[in-house]
Amino acid sequence: MPRHIKYTEETLQQAIAAVKNGISQRKACLQWGILRQTLQYRIYGAIPRSAAQEPNQRLTRLQETHLRDWVLAQGALGLPPSHFQLKEFASRILITSGDHRPLGKNWVTGFLRRNPECIYNSD
Repeated sequence: MPRHIKYTEETLQQAIAAVKNGISQRKACLQWGILRQTLQYRIYGAIPRSAAQEPNQRLTRLQETHLRDWVLAQGALGLPPSHFQLKEFASRILITSGDHRPLGKNWVTGFLRRNPECIYNSD
């Protein structure tokens, strides 16, 4: 099996449920296209990388949700924010919560990876 398989959290949960209902891990992996090691880790309680990295993110989940909603609202108005505007708005959110450190140079890229539904306009 290839090392980098694309699967969704939903298919992974379906595979876990199938294993708990009696299907073998090997069959579940083949049926849902998931690496067996990934399935084993999740069955035994490992958390996904995205959730494990969440404490390292500058914005909380709620703040990021508000920012995503703002980006989508701007896009619906026909005025999607540029990368610069997105970073500025995020910086303002952080400043109001007492964090005055600047965002990193790749912060926008990470935000868009976590929120692919956002409509944006690159600089």
